[in-house]
Formats: sequence, C-alpha cells, structure tokens
Amino acid sequence: MAVQWPLSLLVFALLNVVALSDRSLYDVEVVSKSTSRPILPNGVSATISRVIVVDVSGRNGQFKSVQQAINSIPSNNKDWVEIRVKAGIYREKVKIPLEKPNISIVGEGRETTIIEWSDGGGSQTIEYSTFQVYANNIVVKDITFKNTYQAARITQAPATLIYGDKVSFYGCGFVGVQDTLTDFVGRHYFQGCYVQGYIDFIWGYGQSIYKDCTINVTSGPYNDKIYGAGYITAQGRSPDKTTKGDNHGYVFTYCKVVGTSRAFLGRPYKTDSKVVFYKNYLSDAVVSQGWSYNLAPSQLGSIINEEVECTGPGASKTKRARLGKSLSKQELDKLISLDSFINYDHWIEKQPR
Repeated sequence: MAVQWPLSLLVFALLNVVALSDRSLYDVEVVSKSTSRPILPNGVSATISRVIVVDVSGRNGQFKSVQQAINSIPSNNKDWVEIRVKAGIYREKVKIPLEKPNISIVGEGRETTIIEWSDGGGSQTIEYSTFQVYANNIVVKDITFKNTYQAARITQAPATLIYGDKVSFYGCGFVGVQDTLTDFVGRHYFQGCYVQGYIDFIWGYGQSIYKDCTINVTSGPYNDKIYGAGYITAQGRSPDKTTKGDNHGYVFTYCKVVGTSRAFLGRPYKTDSKVVFYKNYLSDAVVSQGWSYNLAPSQLGSIINEEVECTGPGASKTKRARLGKSLSKQELDKLISLDSFINYDHWIEKQPR
C-alpha cells in the first residue's frame, strides 16, 4: 500500500477505513508488572526540594488533578519538585510546558494510577496527546497514559508526546492504537515500560533507548483481519535543526514484542530512519518480512533497520525484507550503550531516583 508521508511536523498520514469489532481497546492483559527503580551507573542523584500530592478523590492531597499540581510550580523552576499521584483514574489532559523543567511525577503503579483522555481524529497529532512534555529534565514513574479515542477508522490519537530533552520513564504504560507514543524530539530513556498500539505506535524523531520494555501489538476495537499488519515504529530525522547529524534513533534492548495482532517492526519516517532491536524477544506478532519500506530505492541508503541476537518465532530472518545500511560492530556498540548514545553528559544519574 502506498503511503503519502507529510511535509509538516504535525501531520501524519490518514489511514484506511476499517470496521469496528466487539473487542475493547484495552482487552489485552498487561504483560509485565511495573519496575520503577532505575538500574543505573553509580552517581549522585538530585534531591527533591518540594513534594506535591495529588489525589483524584480529594481526600489525601493538595490537588485533585495532575495539571493543577503542575500549574502550581513556578516557571523556570531550578529545584526538583516531585508530584506524587495517588492511585485512581485521572480523566484529564496533562501538559508540562517548556518553562517548567525539573519535575518528577510518581504514581503508585501503572496498573492503578492511570491518566486518560479521548481525543483524535484529524491531523493535529500533537494537540491530541493525553500527556504532553515540552520541558527538559522530566522523570515519570509508575503511571499509565491512555488515549481512549475511537472512531470508524484508525486515526491519530497519541497517549503521550515528548518534545523535551532529558526525559525518562520508569515502569510506565502507554496505551492507544495509532501514534500511541509520540517520541518526537530529544533524548529519552524508557525502562520497564509497556507500550500498546497498532499503527506507527512508537514514532517521531527522538533519540531514545528502550530497555526491558514490553511492546504489545493490538488493533484494539478495529478488525485487523480487514486492515492487515500494523507498524511498531516510524522513525526519522527531523528536517529542521532539532536533530542534527546522527542524533536520533530508537534502540530497543532486552525488550519483548507480543500481541494479538501482527505488525512490522517498523517503516521509515523520512529518509534517515534508524531503529535497532538488540537481544529482544520477538513473538509471532512480528510478520516474517520484518520491515516495510515506503521510499524510493534511491532513498534507502541512509536507512538503518538492525536486528541483533533477537530470539523467538518472530526473529527468523529467512523471509526478512531488509534494506538500507548495515552497522559495523563499533557503530552498533555506540548505539546500544546508554552512555555513548543518550547519556554522554550523565543526565540520567543526576535525576531523582
């Protein structure tokens, strides 16, 4: 199927109309439990200067919504503030604006602390996101973000947008169908997280490492037999100055790909797509071709789609449609290393743990 990719940063292609099935969007059991404590190199982490408690019931907190807590933090805050979110379902959009860095948001477990909203259906992908991070130096732990938007066809409905640098997630969940995790711009670290979706559900221009994460392929309420295989990733290099040179790419290490639907590992978004799966478990949710290519042959030279030491029924390379550039051992080692790819200035150790 030919796909027309957008020129604008904010526009993603509309996809074909599909039929609704009787399944719930969230009928797939969460595969792995929350693992919020980061396993990191030794170092001195930041201290918390202030703690704000949020409780949707209003009984045990200063605020009933996460957005109210964020709004209470002064702009250009230089000291770390922790927002502790009590268990519950928070039906709200949450935005951390550019002028509010150094915030740590901590839930009580991704199965019990959930932030959800329903928005989507057009081209304004960023505006639809349930959780939007524009600030730098943000930590999020043990919370699930959902976009519950449903329509007659699959369309953009992100659960999370990340536009800031030095953003880390531990034990978090991201649930949607298309564009679930808009890993847009900046350096990001995901550990022990859960990502659910069907179409391009990890996409953007980010420079990110995903470690020990579960990736669940499911079409939710849509009939995957009519629609066909989905796409886990759609990665590229931003055409503007936000990502320069090789400072982009998604690296998955020690993750597992499961699901009730099937999907390609990815398709390139722009001509400099870079995606690496290193020592992952790939179930039969991964189609035998592995990768989908929607670019002209002349544009494939800079594409990197690498699978190294993966296991499972979806890891067979017998029928792989692998094109683009191959990585040398030195290039691979640089990408799979936390310190050389995203943590060269040791920002992760300096964040609250």
